[in-house]
Amino acid sequence: YKIKRPSDFLNISSINYLIYKSVLFDGKPEALAIKNMALLLFKTQADLCEWLEKMKKNHEPGIIYPDISPIEDNLIKEYISLLNSAGKQIGASIQNIKECSKISDK
Repeated sequence: YKIKRPSDFLNISSINYLIYKSVLFDGKPEALAIKNMALLLFKTQADLCEWLEKMKKNHEPGIIYPDISPIEDNLIKEYISLLNSAGKQIGASIQNIKECSKISDK
């Protein structure tokens, strides 16, 4: 399932809450909100660039999003970190399967 617009989230209030929390607060609350936002976007397999662009255009009916440019770099870094972590886990799983198949061939 690919997210085409911000309202495609199953629970839009969660992403809205995280967006506002990340913009309105500093320090740990901001960092945690950004991490959770990246995780939510990652779990829904969102195209981050497309999602960011739609947020910037702010064309959702009935919702006015804040300017997310102050948190954009940190959100991208968190998202990339999640992708890297997932890639490492996939690599380890592949290696385990290769090792398993060597054992079963004997």
